[in-house]
Amino acid sequence: MKKESENFNGSLSRRVFMKGVLAVSAASALPGCAGKSLNAAEGNELSPNPNKIDLRETRKVYSTCPVECLTHSLNCQLVGDTVVRVEPTRKPDDPYFTTACARGMSRMQFLTENRVATPMKRVRKNPAIKNNNEDSFISISWEQALDEIASKLKPLRNDQGVLLCTGSGNMGPIANNLLSNFFSFAAPNRIVHIGNSCCQGADDGMVTAFGERRIDTRDTIKNAHCIICWGNNPATTSNTYWKFVAEAREKNNAEIIVIDPRYSESAEIANQWLPIKPGTDTLVAIGMLRHIFEKHFDGSQPGWIDEEFLKHRTNASYLIDISALTDDDNKPVIPAAGEKAYNKMYNMKYMTDSDGNPCVWSGGKAVAAELNKGRNTKPLQNPDLFYADREKGITTVFNLMLGLYAGDKKVIVKKFGNFSDLQYFYDPTYCDETISGYTGVAISKINSTAAVYASSGKKSMIIQNMGGAMRTENGGHMCALHCILSMVTGNLGEPGNGVDDTSGYATSGGMQTGDMKKLNVANTYITQPRPKGNMSGYTIPFGVLGQRLSDANRGKPQDVFLPSSKFPAGTKDPQLKFLWVASRSLLTQFPNTNALKDALLTTETVVVAKPTWNTDADYCDYFLPVATPFEYNDIGAHNRNKYVQIMENGIMPYGQALSDMQIMRRLAKLVLNADEAAQFDHDDEFYVKDIIENPANNFEINGITYKGLQKEKAIRPASLALPWVPFWNHEFKGACATNNRAKLFITEWQSMEASPGKPAGYKYPRLSPNPAKDLFRGPFPRFVPALESSLPWAPVSGQGWTSALYWEKDFGKLPQRWQDIRNEYDLNCVQIKVARSVHASFTGLPWIRELFGEKGIVMIHPDNAEKIGIKDGDLVTVSSAIGSIERFAMVTSRVVSGVVCVENGWWDKYGPLSSSTIVAELPDPMGCGHTHNNTLVKITKGGLK
Repeated sequence: MKKESENFNGSLSRRVFMKGVLAVSAASALPGCAGKSLNAAEGNELSPNPNKIDLRETRKVYSTCPVECLTHSLNCQLVGDTVVRVEPTRKPDDPYFTTACARGMSRMQFLTENRVATPMKRVRKNPAIKNNNEDSFISISWEQALDEIASKLKPLRNDQGVLLCTGSGNMGPIANNLLSNFFSFAAPNRIVHIGNSCCQGADDGMVTAFGERRIDTRDTIKNAHCIICWGNNPATTSNTYWKFVAEAREKNNAEIIVIDPRYSESAEIANQWLPIKPGTDTLVAIGMLRHIFEKHFDGSQPGWIDEEFLKHRTNASYLIDISALTDDDNKPVIPAAGEKAYNKMYNMKYMTDSDGNPCVWSGGKAVAAELNKGRNTKPLQNPDLFYADREKGITTVFNLMLGLYAGDKKVIVKKFGNFSDLQYFYDPTYCDETISGYTGVAISKINSTAAVYASSGKKSMIIQNMGGAMRTENGGHMCALHCILSMVTGNLGEPGNGVDDTSGYATSGGMQTGDMKKLNVANTYITQPRPKGNMSGYTIPFGVLGQRLSDANRGKPQDVFLPSSKFPAGTKDPQLKFLWVASRSLLTQFPNTNALKDALLTTETVVVAKPTWNTDADYCDYFLPVATPFEYNDIGAHNRNKYVQIMENGIMPYGQALSDMQIMRRLAKLVLNADEAAQFDHDDEFYVKDIIENPANNFEINGITYKGLQKEKAIRPASLALPWVPFWNHEFKGACATNNRAKLFITEWQSMEASPGKPAGYKYPRLSPNPAKDLFRGPFPRFVPALESSLPWAPVSGQGWTSALYWEKDFGKLPQRWQDIRNEYDLNCVQIKVARSVHASFTGLPWIRELFGEKGIVMIHPDNAEKIGIKDGDLVTVSSAIGSIERFAMVTSRVVSGVVCVENGWWDKYGPLSSSTIVAELPDPMGCGHTHNNTLVKITKGGLK
């Protein structure tokens, strides 16, 4: 199903590719961070190509990687119709422009490798059953493919059995939006999955704390004096921006700290590595806060807390009526009989004073409302952060936070004198001994990290983007704690500080440059008024999609996920009848691959529309070959991109491949009525020009025209002429727009359950089988013990520390399923991103596999390897409760004992088997993301049977 291109000159291009990879890597890496896979390519030359090509006759075609990296412009060099190389576009005079990495340069192979020349159709040996071992695929025409697909889709217009699955394989502004628009007409009642695979924690934590996410700090990384890479490895995941970290270290002597279970490429050049146990990041953050509080209040470091910022730009000084947490007589603040005060915080309700100022939370009495008036309405006022009135049972948000996190610190109790009963709100989880024991990080390291972060003169930055810590049950709370650390210390709104969640022009620019308006790509022809997608309100959580679809298709549907007036409790999941997968690798990104495979095999019609034949295609009924960059006209413009880039069609598409836009145009005529189909009856260039020339998108005032882009190829919008500093004027939006204050006390987390017509901030508690799930509820981030974890559920002693927690006593016994899993699977598996791929993109390219390895590995600590009886290089099986994969063992102390690491993104035939095969379906109860870094596994010697 694939063939080599007749004009593909592999020898010359491969040599150029290897040299280019080394040059790009050397430019972007720090000493000691190049990585052995890149170094191994040195001197890897082929003999001179006997087919001489006169490079003086080259022409160039420009495009970009349309995956998550986004800003990396490429040019494809041709002699006649012969491709001779793909190389990065460079802008030497632009300090923000970054060059492409090995993945982008390998797009030369992307033009031919794993490509299919025509649409393909599954031919079933047994017409009633799909069977990957017995079925075959045949080549068919586009007319036949689209006619047959239309005949399957058209009868389902009012059905709930249709699912569209798109993702980050093409993050331009056209393809995914066009697909969504088409399916809004073709199947308005379709199933929608909620939650995401990457950054759900930022949606849950950062949005609630700051009012928005994607607050990009890339422009000022070089200004930082302290950079904490938290749960991620930006030397790999943001490798072309790593040069800014190098600049910060060189010019500012910046302290670089990595918090990660693995000693990564980023840790290799860090000043300090905190080897954390997965799922305990919230405890490290709370430990840092405890140290900052203590040193500020004992007078030794009085500047570590920015009290002025907390008073005027957060809700820290808002009054709290704590009557719900006191006894009936509202006397000394002690918990009611049999209850802990710190576990009752979620009882506080949001209130307003008589002027409508949303500043008071109350348990059962409104005694604080009038006292609040005038305290927080104007920035020039100076409300006391530490106000307390024992008689009225009133204190502030900040006092309550101190009580929860640091109520055992004598200096803090002493500070508040007659309101020393704050200690009753203290959660004993947060004593130094327990924090150190649960996280595996010495409290001295946590304290030193806090000291560097708080004392860097408001030049401290946390990089959380692409963080594996987001993909745990605690992901939302962890991201919120990053925001709280920045608020408490004032590390927000200046060059070199902030919390980075990489983004682009969609949330950058504008106010910082006066009246300049931000660039926008929301107002385009393809997003004009249309039927509402998912009119039914039917949703399935991302984290459990595979099992729920499989169960429904097998006649064992689960109850509807979110009841509504249209789908009351007791309604069952619908059977999946039609699935369209585009720009996403379903079987390498969603948890529980085996359940998803079963769902695909039991779905009537599965269409995969992609440039390459990968694992998903093995399970489809129709494969539609899609054009790849350099083969179609498009625009590189996305809310994670700081440039607008032209994507030119200069190469004939492989075989009969069409762009997503061309496919939708043809299919719309077969499925939609004439008026609806007319919206899609345009060529690719129309959509590009429409985005740029639509006045509502502000392209022209940002110095971008269609002709100018054709000439310049990549343009940074004028609204980003200055280095972008998120919250530079301390203006907050979204849920924080009222009174313009960020949130220490997060009101959205007060409500647990959604009900018809009344959404909840903490939306999905019923999804979680965790007995301690109530700890997610409440105004402040908490530590919640993960179900799939090697941490004890009951107290453990004799390990140098004693648990202060009694999970079984407080929350009940661990469910039997997780007791069994903990007994059999004793290693915590963490999935790591690697330079080889972006999710699953690029995995199938031979040059990439040559550089970064042909087979998947599992990193395991020597102590664990010795216990199992395996050695470095042994073939092993990694198994969880739901599946097994085969890997080669890498025995190394670069990973924490008790933790193993597998690389994500492998296709089935290369891994072998996708790493998501072993990922538990344990959804994040805050936002429906998945929690693949809370997966317990065991390792056995030998490969899969």
